[in-house]
Amino acid sequence: STTNPEGIPLFTESSVGTARVSGVDP
Repeated sequence: STTNPEGIPLFTESSVGTARVSGVDP
């Protein structure tokens, strides 16, 4: 997952391996 300089996750990996914006990942 990608994090910003504050360490907050920006993206989460879905079960199929695609990156989605946090909050919309199923």
